Amino acid sequence: MISPNDVAKFITSKIEQGVDHSEVIEIVGPKKYASNDIAKEFSKVLAKEIVTHEIPRQEWRAVMKGVGYAEDATRNFIKMTETVANGKAEPEGKGPNPIAMDSTFEEYFHRFLGK
Repeated sequence: MISPNDVAKFITSKIEQGVDHSEVIEIVGPKKYASNDIAKEFSKVLAKEIVTHEIPRQEWRAVMKGVGYAEDATRNFIKMTETVANGKAEPEGKGPNPIAMDSTFEEYFHRFLGK
């Protein structure tokens, strides 16, 4: 996971530097998280137990559509989720990539909530 603040700072710095060509830049967070890691952090900060529930793959489309996702968004989200679930979401590492952002989820979450 990557802090939105880190992404915003990175994009701002790229814009300020000026862009004279198109390039793909891979950015990553300082560490990887599982769903349970995120739930534990939410539990700590919110002082409330947060539990993850896995939705079976065959139900993904119905759940996404049921909460109002458009067909394109549903298809893209499922494709992204399958990529991550299948362990294929690793950075390619071409050129100067990947560029690691600084903030852990814990740091971001505590700053975001001010706790």
